[in-house]
Amino acid sequence: MQTEQIAEVEAAFAPVPVLRAAYFEQEVLGTPMLDRLAADLFDGRNPAAVLHDRLAQELALDGSRAELRLDLPFVSKSDVALRKIGLELVVRVDGHKRTIVLPGALASLEPTSARLDLGQLAALIESLRGVVPPELMRQLADALRQLLLALRAVLDWYIARLEADQTPPDEVQDIPVE
Repeated sequence: MQTEQIAEVEAAFAPVPVLRAAYFEQEVLGTPMLDRLAADLFDGRNPAAVLHDRLAQELALDGSRAELRLDLPFVSKSDVALRKIGLELVVRVDGHKRTIVLPGALASLEPTSARLDLGQLAALIESLRGVVPPELMRQLADALRQLLLALRAVLDWYIARLEADQTPPDEVQDIPVE
């Protein structure tokens, strides 16, 4: 059971690596316990090291429109299927499924289309990498990591609130991939 849940977590965060720590005999409070947790999580690795340097997904808002961009290297249009179920966007690629929970503010937006354009996002990231000094890139990556962790906490809190409400099942909407 735990192996299945770990695999589900790793799939949900892929391609971002998931660090693991043992279950401690007491709650992680205070500096000594935080030191133990850090030692277990990083296991000889540099805690300041960038573990993942690609943008896996990006949500851009423009007025009443939202665009979710996903990094799907080496994928062809025929391999991708998209479906929106309530606040979830289900992406299937060649037999693999990934569910992305959308912010509640996007619940009323209707999906209109999707397109697969692999080169532009990668080109933008590569061009920034050559212009920004490495130390600044590390600082930006650390700041982004903290922002994503905070966003994840807010989403988890909001999802828990939504799950507490007993609402009817969401309408399933297929999204054509152009």
